[in-house]
Order: sequence, then structure tokens, then C-alpha cells
Amino acid sequence: MSCKSWYAVHCEARKEDMAAAAFQTQFALEVCYPQVHQRRQGRLRTIAFFPGYLFVHTDLAETGQSCINALPGVRRLLVFGTAPPPIAADVIAAIQAQVRHINDTGGLPRRHFVPGQAVQVSSGPFAGSTALFLGAVTARERVRVLLEFLGRPLEVQLDSAAIESQAPGADPLPSNCRTEPQRVRGTRGRGRVIRSAAPVPEALGSERPGCAPAGVGTQPRVPKFPLSCGHTFS
Repeated sequence: MSCKSWYAVHCEARKEDMAAAAFQTQFALEVCYPQVHQRRQGRLRTIAFFPGYLFVHTDLAETGQSCINALPGVRRLLVFGTAPPPIAADVIAAIQAQVRHINDTGGLPRRHFVPGQAVQVSSGPFAGSTALFLGAVTARERVRVLLEFLGRPLEVQLDSAAIESQAPGADPLPSNCRTEPQRVRGTRGRGRVIRSAAPVPEALGSERPGCAPAGVGTQPRVPKFPLSCGHTFS
């Protein structure tokens, strides 16, 4: 009686497709190779959800671990301790459901940034500028960043494809954002609270020098104005 289970397989770099095809053609085995859509530079492409790995449904007593390791594109069957651990069918089903959900909702975001993270603008009128990531704006891959323009902080909206992670060793913040933030007084003395005191923005953290978006703290409101490219930033 066959006793099949799911197992994880470590593949050679960018050869997951080759390994999946080998399992299907040589052993007629069921393979789970999760792939998700991702948009880059306006184009939708398909990438591995777990780069370098796939899952195969087999009975190791019939297939043999050495036969699996010898397949084209396969590095080895993933082993913990002395034996490859089986993966529950519910886990595989959950992975497949998550992949379907990601693809049905537009695919995987291009990159993951957190508020307050230093980023580099790679294209557009601000290409080469260092900025602070403030957050996403809409579902159309637009993001908000804070950068230095004409000697003052400016909040702009950019396409998410126009920013990338800060290069190692580069200046993490615009020059006018490196000064210590002004301390906001919270009491009038004798414990009397000033209720109108402006809080320090949480996105920038309490230990990191930051410059608040326009309208917060002591930063002046930057009016909207058109640039030569015809876009309006605020």
C-alpha cells in the first residue's frame, strides 16, 4: 500500500521549473511549485513564491531519496536531522490558497518598505535623491515619500517602481532632516498639561532624528506647485 506525503525539495538556483518537469515526466509525481505575479516597470511577471524550493507528493519507499537528489535541477531533498520531514497536506493547501489570493488581488507588491525607512529615488524628476518612505497612497502602486527640495522637506507621491532600498553606506537622511527634533513642551509647570502640544510622529521613531510631514510640529506647510514635467506634488 502506497503511503504518500508531501516533502520539500531544495532546487538549484533558478531551476525550479526544470526540477518540477523532471518529477512529472520521470516519476509522474504531483508537484506544488507556488508562483506569484509581480509587477515591475509596468510589466507583470511570474516569480517563485519560495525561490529555490518546491514540494513533491511521493512515497519515499517507492521513489527513493537518492533518485530524487539525482534529478535535473534538484540539489537535495530537504532533511532535518537524519530524515526528510513530511509536510501536512493542510499546510500545502494553505500555501496554494494564499498564492491564489495574491494573484487574484493583483500580485505581489514590488518591494516592502516600512514608514521611516530610507529609500533612494531611482527614476523621475527626483532621481538620485534620498528620501524617507512615509507609506502607500492607493492600490495603484503609489507611495508617499519625504525628500529635500530647494533646501526644505517636501512630501511627494511617486510610483512604487521609482524607489528602491537605500544603498549601504549612503547618507540615510536628507541634510536638513539630520538635526535634533525640537522638544515639544507637554506641561505648563506643576503638572498642568498643555493639551495642544503636538506629538512626535510615530513613523520616525523616538530615537531617530526626523523631519515631520508638512503641517506637523514646527515644519511649515509646503504649498502645492507644478513641476516642469506637468505633475503636481504636495
